[in-house]
Amino acid sequence: MSTGGSANAGLVSQDGQRPVTLIVLGYLAAVLMPLVGLLVGLIAVSRPGSWTRKQGALIIALSTVLITLGIGLAPMLADSYFAGKAQRELNAVSQETRRADQESDRKLQAEDAKLHEEERATEVRIAQLRSRRRTSPDGS
Repeated sequence: MSTGGSANAGLVSQDGQRPVTLIVLGYLAAVLMPLVGLLVGLIAVSRPGSWTRKQGALIIALSTVLITLGIGLAPMLADSYFAGKAQRELNAVSQETRRADQESDRKLQAEDAKLHEEERATEVRIAQLRSRRRTSPDGS
């Protein structure tokens, strides 16, 4: 198959096969796995044919941009993740503290009610003892 002067000269490699598969894989790898895309782009740039070299350069550029974005966004995403995780933990501690406070309040209320009941019982007992003293035959 002759490649000289034809419009498809850049699409055909030396062995007569189109490097389209390499280019498609390169773009997919550039988007999904930028480091692999960078390697595939380097392979494409080293292939003969101006179209393949141009696509290889574009794959390298895309991979580089996505690697740079990934490196730039990673700290923000990590901060966001850990801030959310810290907020969830803080909320959990807050809820546990509220539950413990409510339980403590219930216990205090129960103790107060018990003390109030004992106080009333003591007052009744004192009143009974006073009334006995007044009604006792010796009058003291």
